[in-house]
Amino acid sequence: MLGLALALAGAHVTLSDLPHVTPLCRENVAANAAALGGRATVVDHGFGDNAGPLLAHGPYDLVVAADTLYWPEFHGQLLASLTALVGGSGGAPAIFAYRCRSGGEAGFEAAAAAAGFAIAAVPASELSAEYTGDGRYRVIRLARAPS
Repeated sequence: MLGLALALAGAHVTLSDLPHVTPLCRENVAANAAALGGRATVVDHGFGDNAGPLLAHGPYDLVVAADTLYWPEFHGQLLASLTALVGGSGGAPAIFAYRCRSGGEAGFEAAAAAAGFAIAAVPASELSAEYTGDGRYRVIRLARAPS
């Protein structure tokens, strides 16, 4: 949904998910083709998979991930995919929005910092009020730290 909203707003997006999910994503893109104006592409990708098919649609100005941190056992693979997409210092920044569920989400932030990403929480004043009241939601910006 996030990618479709960004495409409707005018961004050129590459949407990715696991192969068993992308058929529905492709259906959504097709159903909204007139409004999307060709600005949305769907690519099969599991965290940690070869990023070549995603990179074929880049380079990217921004990587956005919504609700991808709920299984801590996949954080390493997610970080591998993110690293491939943003490259080295000066690469595209990323924004991750997620609901705090297990407490394991902080492990991803620690691993990302150890991998050379600078991480900053988006201030609550920049978020919609529905995501700031109970502390269950967090939005972070990640960027490759300067070498």
